[in-house]
Amino acid sequence: MSFQGISSELKFGDSTGKNIFDYDNYPLFNAHFNQSGELDGWSIYSYTDDSTYTDFSLLTKKGIVLGKSTLFDVINQYGSAGVRGHGIVEYYYKKMNDGTYQDISIYDPIPNMEDVRMIAFIVDDETQIVFDIIVTSSLKDAF
Repeated sequence: MSFQGISSELKFGDSTGKNIFDYDNYPLFNAHFNQSGELDGWSIYSYTDDSTYTDFSLLTKKGIVLGKSTLFDVINQYGSAGVRGHGIVEYYYKKMNDGTYQDISIYDPIPNMEDVRMIAFIVDDETQIVFDIIVTSSLKDAF
């Protein structure tokens, strides 16, 4: 199983069950798998106290480090268009015919929700530090 954004050295262990969104629960993240068993959505969070995983930095491809990066870091890497306020920052990407992704606004026309991916960051209001990252394989799954 590939898990983009998290170091390959991280051992997932056994799932402790599923949450209400049908995501498998692991110590520091939740993962959703499609019918073929491929990872199609995940979220990582830093509000658990599990010392087993303190040697790993959970980060995105653009270098946003869970529990360390700030709102400023997110805006610096992803842009300010996704800032919704109240600690929520969301970015949307449409899969193009050539397999690349183009960033879009949630207000752009979206003919097929299956072609749009989302990455969201939840930021602590006081510290401005990212404590949750959510990635979906389709906008349909995001809603």
